[in-house]
Amino acid sequence: MPRSEEENKLEEMAKRYYEERFGIPPSEFQGKRFIRRGDEVWAISWEGVEIPDWKRIQALGMRILHIMEHGLKPTSYALQFFGKAIKRSKAEVSIEELRELALGHNLKKDLDCGRGYVAIVHNGDVFGCGFYTGEELRSEIPSARRRELLEAIRQEKEGDAI
Repeated sequence: MPRSEEENKLEEMAKRYYEERFGIPPSEFQGKRFIRRGDEVWAISWEGVEIPDWKRIQALGMRILHIMEHGLKPTSYALQFFGKAIKRSKAEVSIEELRELALGHNLKKDLDCGRGYVAIVHNGDVFGCGFYTGEELRSEIPSARRRELLEAIRQEKEGDAI
């Protein structure tokens, strides 16, 4: 099925954003199709998918962007998925800093990227999305994921990590 003009525009917008902000090569999106649902952009890898107009779909693929008044916002899940391909706009944090972020506290941080969204990284693993003001880092990781993260940190400190 040929792609619509909207799909092509969404694909170009997503690839450009992730390449400019995070250094993710466009090739990482090979084989993906892009759909918009409200203010969200989803990437799907099912080339043959056709969604009838009369079907109501809750979720299909992975939400990769939120379209906001001020621009685009990456999702924590997309940053985790593309983690190893991220070349810039990364905030490396210690386990204690990760815990503070998960508790909702901002961190004074000097990062080598400009104001905007960053990937929060600990020991090479991406834990989600953050926002860097130029002086402070704040977590944009969803609250349910932050609770899971706090529990995992607690278990690791107690020595019974999975």
